[in-house]
Amino acid sequence: MTEKALIKIYVADSDSMTAKTIENVRQYCSKVFANGYEVLVVNVVENPEIALKECILAIPTIVKETPKPSQNIIGHVVTVEDIENSLKFSTVGS
Repeated sequence: MTEKALIKIYVADSDSMTAKTIENVRQYCSKVFANGYEVLVVNVVENPEIALKECILAIPTIVKETPKPSQNIIGHVVTVEDIENSLKFSTVGS
């Protein structure tokens, strides 16, 4: 069985751009990951120890942990296409 995708989004606030980024990531995941996915949103203001542990230096940061290889996007993603262009990997078997 193929593992489900794990995406983490590190944010500092809950403004409209952050909400749009989270929405776009979820839309992308539902489109691409047929075996399921989990999106975790981490507020680094409320949980600074997590940001330090994960070496998050800029926010927002989107981390695709699985499937491997791990990939990062730094900054807000305005459209789902922004994510598609940033996370260039094969979706076969995902």
